[in-house]
Amino acid sequence: MCDSCNGTQNIQFIKDFRLSLAHWLQSLASDRMNSCFWLWWLPPFRQKKGERMGHGIGTRSNGHRPGLCSLAVLARASIHLRYIPFMDEKRELLRHTLATLAYRTTRAIEDAPESFADFSGTGRRPVEILAHTGDLLQWALNLAKGVNRWETHLPFPWRAEQNHFYALLGAFDQFLASDKPIQAPIERLFQGPIADALTHAGQLAMLRRLAGAPICGENYYVAAIAVGQVGAAQPASVQPFK
Repeated sequence: MCDSCNGTQNIQFIKDFRLSLAHWLQSLASDRMNSCFWLWWLPPFRQKKGERMGHGIGTRSNGHRPGLCSLAVLARASIHLRYIPFMDEKRELLRHTLATLAYRTTRAIEDAPESFADFSGTGRRPVEILAHTGDLLQWALNLAKGVNRWETHLPFPWRAEQNHFYALLGAFDQFLASDKPIQAPIERLFQGPIADALTHAGQLAMLRRLAGAPICGENYYVAAIAVGQVGAAQPASVQPFK
């Protein structure tokens, strides 16, 4: 068989090999924290003493192809520092939790009277609760970036505080949507700042009723909550309680 035929078969073999390898590694990488899996582990081709590589891929200076060794060289050259993207289930679940927080908080504060922000008599005022929720989101973002730093800010006016809350939600969600590594266990991000924030969403809903402006209950199981939907514009209730 001619050298060109051998070369064509080698190339096709590598294409099939890469595809099979990608599928296998994707299944192995499903439980990893990062959003990509780097293929760096293929052993490099080791030349024999005194041999020099020719100009062609996998061709030695004497004109002969090194057989399977050339396949390793070609495989490494073709996938070195390439990655296989995959769906990180934990990361996506945390993003869905942020979307849930956005939806439930919006339901708790939308159409509230202006006086609701300073409703008192039960501890923190609603504007202070929302400000604290923003601090929790900032803390979660700091932790995800590898910095365990708590920052407290004084409450802004009611409308500005709402904008601040959604801006922090968006910043955290954007970070999770990127390929940047998360520098904290996702489970702890959920059990700490995010679970706290969800608790405060319920607290705001309870205060609405105490303030004489109750929200309309709904079936949250069928709510149109979607990953990435973390702004103030939330879909209407699918199944409100009447």
